[in-house]
Amino acid sequence: MKITYDLPSIKGEYKFDFDCSKISWLRVGGRADVLFSPYDEEDLQHFLQQICGKIPITIIGLASNILIRDKGIRGVTIRLGKRFREVTMDDSTVTVGCAASGLQLANFGLENSIADFEFFSGIPGTIGGMLVMNAGAFGNDVSKMLKSATCLNLMGQKKVINVEEFGYSYRSNSLKEQHIFVKALFHRKHGAYEEIARKIQEIGNTRKITQPSARTAGSTFKNPTNHKAWALIKACNTQMRVGNAYFSSLHSNFIVTEDGATATDVEALISLAKNAVKDKFNIMLKEEIVILGEE
Repeated sequence: MKITYDLPSIKGEYKFDFDCSKISWLRVGGRADVLFSPYDEEDLQHFLQQICGKIPITIIGLASNILIRDKGIRGVTIRLGKRFREVTMDDSTVTVGCAASGLQLANFGLENSIADFEFFSGIPGTIGGMLVMNAGAFGNDVSKMLKSATCLNLMGQKKVINVEEFGYSYRSNSLKEQHIFVKALFHRKHGAYEEIARKIQEIGNTRKITQPSARTAGSTFKNPTNHKAWALIKACNTQMRVGNAYFSSLHSNFIVTEDGATATDVEALISLAKNAVKDKFNIMLKEEIVILGEE
């Protein structure tokens, strides 16, 4: 595809006509017109200020809980790189770059005897994505740990958002404006190294037993009130497969893809599950996986 956008000079890197299936955990999806990896926060801010909202912007992290459609993503897709992965601490808080992974933060907590970060080890993805969706697992979530987050809006204006302003609820927030989160400030609580290590090991063991290790994007649907999405899907007793995409027999809320699968297969499978659960239980499942790209 010929790129016609007038892009500013940057310190980071542009990749044109980028194949998103290379980074998607489902290994499906089309191409992004432009993939921009900013060198640092200043470079990101400069880019946003120069384009002034004139080009469509999409933000992705590890691409662990997203589905990129086969027609790809128009505009510029931003993916933060290694300079956004730093983790530091002081006496009462931990500052985390939003490209850091959950496992990286959990391990930092272990190394420094910081309690209550263990659950991050069980969530694939970056801290930035976890802030947006109020990610959680094993009885904890972001809203219980976060103090504030630093972000840029799409005009390049910098802002610090306190946890109360997020308006967090189950797997969502109430922010009205789109933001690119660059760092998060978490509360620091001392814990015993041995207990932290035990919890991380326990979470890892539980994931191995209950979740598929194949090509998957994690939970497809949010749990409805008083229900588990996986149990509703399993109870439908319907063959949940479209093309080379199917729901795992190990965890019925996890979609797995095989060679030859397409994003169209996956999206059709999502619709199949939603319709089956609606017909049987009169419950409409809501996606936890984020669907991006041109329809």
